[in-house]
Amino acid sequence: MLSFTWRGIIIGIIVALSGGIMLPAAAQDGEQTVTELREQSERFPADAEIAGRLAWRLVNLFWEQDVTGKEQTVAELRGLAGRFPDNEWITLPLALGLAGLFWEQDVTGQEQTVTELRGLAERFPDNEAITMGLVTGLVHLSWEQDVTGREQIVTELRGLAGRFPDHVQITLALALGFVNLFEKQDVTGQEQTVTELCELARRFADHEEITLRLAWHFVQLSDAQDVTGSEQTVALLRELTGRFPANTEITMALAQGLANLSHKQDTTGSEQTIAELRELAGRFPDDAEITLRLAWDLVFLSYAQDVTGREQTVAVLRGLAGRFPDHAEMTLALAQGLVILFEKQDVTGQEQTVTELRELAGRFADHEEITQRLVEGLVNLSREQDVTGKEQIVRELRELAERFPDNETIAAFVAQAVE
Repeated sequence: MLSFTWRGIIIGIIVALSGGIMLPAAAQDGEQTVTELREQSERFPADAEIAGRLAWRLVNLFWEQDVTGKEQTVAELRGLAGRFPDNEWITLPLALGLAGLFWEQDVTGQEQTVTELRGLAERFPDNEAITMGLVTGLVHLSWEQDVTGREQIVTELRGLAGRFPDHVQITLALALGFVNLFEKQDVTGQEQTVTELCELARRFADHEEITLRLAWHFVQLSDAQDVTGSEQTVALLRELTGRFPANTEITMALAQGLANLSHKQDTTGSEQTIAELRELAGRFPDDAEITLRLAWDLVFLSYAQDVTGREQTVAVLRGLAGRFPDHAEMTLALAQGLVILFEKQDVTGQEQTVTELRELAGRFADHEEITQRLVEGLVNLSREQDVTGKEQIVRELRELAERFPDNETIAAFVAQAVE
């Protein structure tokens, strides 16, 4: 999942709604206050104000407790809410505690908790925070459901979001429910889910979090579609990227969608996709993460290219690696691109490629995977050598194998060369 954190949302609700009752006290001081309030509540059981203060103190301590402590706290909150069944202020801490307890429960416990939260939300249908407790539970529960269960949960989330159409966090909960449903659907179902997500995106066009979620759903869809559907989905990803051009995560989603599309295209279409991927890299020249993603996308694309296309791709990979000369993974992408190029080259080109691989492995002498690419190149080159040339390569291979004695892949390549 992305950067969406339910615990943070719940704590934010507590801070916003507690009206000063929730104090940033140490746990020991809080426990002393709970003890005092508990004694007062026992002496004055009909006093809603004391019960409310106790309930909020309890939920403040909840996050620092172990599982047993949390279960005991929820039981006590349930008792307080039962004493004042029409009091939202006392019921809300119970809803928050139940939602937080989800982190600790098995599926059976989660189902029971959702049932209890649903009852609270029905008693107080206009209380956004209690509804948030329910949607938190529903989303967590959906992760454990089959496609039918996830569809039922999305239906319920859709109804709750309709009750609070302008509530961003409840809308995000619905979006996350769609995420979970999407993972279990066939392509037709996924397309329907994305249509609904598009509607959410239109309603919250300026909300970056919802747009980011939608973008990565489009990525998943583009991977499952045929070339025509993938082209349409990538067009939508471009639109989302245009809304937030400075958001690198949304841009990375576009890059991945383009990569998914390119795998389905003919050579001409693939070349156009590479050009767009290069343009994305140019827009974020200092972002190593997005550059690395693009580098590996280019590596994958090169498998379908002829020797000229692979040479062009390697040239781009050199440029990307040159921006980050100390970035081992970027260099590994270049090394893999060189290995793929090697397959299409004549002997002279292969010798030049091995020289470049040797230089990369020398710069990252402790990086097994880069060395492994050099070993692969050397083994393949040895097949074209005379006896003297092959002997020289075998000596070099043995030295590299000694550097990584536990690497079975390198050992297997060396064994091939010695045969």
